[in-house]
Amino acid sequence: MKNDNDIVGRMQRLFDLWGKFDRVYFKILHRWNLSYNAYLVLEELYHHPEGLEPAAVADQLSIPRQTMTFVLDSLEREGRLERLPHPADRRRKLVSLTPAGREFAREVVETIFEKERIAMEVLTSEEQEQLLAMYGRLQHGFETSFLAEK
Repeated sequence: MKNDNDIVGRMQRLFDLWGKFDRVYFKILHRWNLSYNAYLVLEELYHHPEGLEPAAVADQLSIPRQTMTFVLDSLEREGRLERLPHPADRRRKLVSLTPAGREFAREVVETIFEKERIAMEVLTSEEQEQLLAMYGRLQHGFETSFLAEK
């Protein structure tokens, strides 16, 4: 039973750390009046100037479709993105950043990337790779455990 208590305690510490990461992102994104989901969408579209289908963005970011619609509507109202006809199928749409949205996204994304780079430098390159490897194993363990048929 001691081992179970150790694991529960470690999981609580992990959840506490995740919460602290979230709060750091929420605090900096508040500077631009952005939710975390809106930031993720801006970043995804920033890296795909050709535009993407809303469903593809939702799937890539693991954001529910209803939430994605809300985020896209908000960004569209703010003049940061536009919905365009799909070039191959008029029934489908693409979402793409407007010129103002692209400039806004550039500022936000580059600021966040720079802060992430500085934060990661507290670890050596080897430690960063070890962290990513362990985190990948943990994620696989979660997926296996939570999604197992039982």
